[in-house]
This record gives sequence, C-alpha cells and structure tokens, in this order.
Amino acid sequence: MDVPKAPATKHQLSPSRDFVRVLLLNPRRHPGLLSL
Repeated sequence: MDVPKAPATKHQLSPSRDFVRVLLLNPRRHPGLLSL
C-alpha cells in the first residue's frame, strides 16, 4: 500500500512549477495533460 502512496506524495510536494517543467522536459510522459 505504501508503494502507490509514495509517488502520490511526491506529486503533492512538487509545486506547480515543477509540474510544468516535467511537461516541457517530457511532454510524451503526460500526453493527457497536454490536452489541458
């Protein structure tokens, strides 16, 4: 159960800026987000 929670915590700690950086660095990793 800790396995799925581990990644979720990382996303919460990461600020919105980090999120945008990930999309710019790896847009293919989150194709669903590109729709937004």
